[in-house]
Amino acid sequence: MTKPTSSTGIVRRIDELGRVVIPKEIRKVLRIRDGEPLEILVDNEKISLKKFSVMDNYKDMAKTLADETSKVIEKNVLITNRDMFIVCAGEDKKTFVDKPISNYLEKLIVDRKAIVNKNFQGTELVKGEKNNYSYCVSPIINEGNILGLVIICSSTSTITTTDEKFALACAQFLEKYIEE
Repeated sequence: MTKPTSSTGIVRRIDELGRVVIPKEIRKVLRIRDGEPLEILVDNEKISLKKFSVMDNYKDMAKTLADETSKVIEKNVLITNRDMFIVCAGEDKKTFVDKPISNYLEKLIVDRKAIVNKNFQGTELVKGEKNNYSYCVSPIINEGNILGLVIICSSTSTITTTDEKFALACAQFLEKYIEE
């Protein structure tokens, strides 16, 4: 179900080059960063802007990858874009599906870091929700741009070296698949 359109009460004029400034407050609320690509959509007389994510174009293939990997390693396999969990497989998938990633994961994206946490301490993976997971994270990088993360996690068993290798292999597969 789509959210109804609401007016912000803000009116902007188009400049001589056809540009419109998106107010800082709106960019902050929607987490639109400087230089981030936006997709322009037209519906009758409405023009909409949508945050563009290359990962969204590969959702079906990523879903298959996550589902099959999750079956083999018997852990949750999560794939994000830069803002949200876009693919989730495993017993806890409902905890993550279509939810925003935490500030902690956003920082890993900015820092382009792979990380492993074998402790079951309260970590915030979903924005505003702390859970006890053992996890590993591998960034998905394409042409120097970080597109998202592959996360393998479990609330019942510790992350193994094999799980770390699977996360890296999934991230590398997505990188290669997107290149083509």
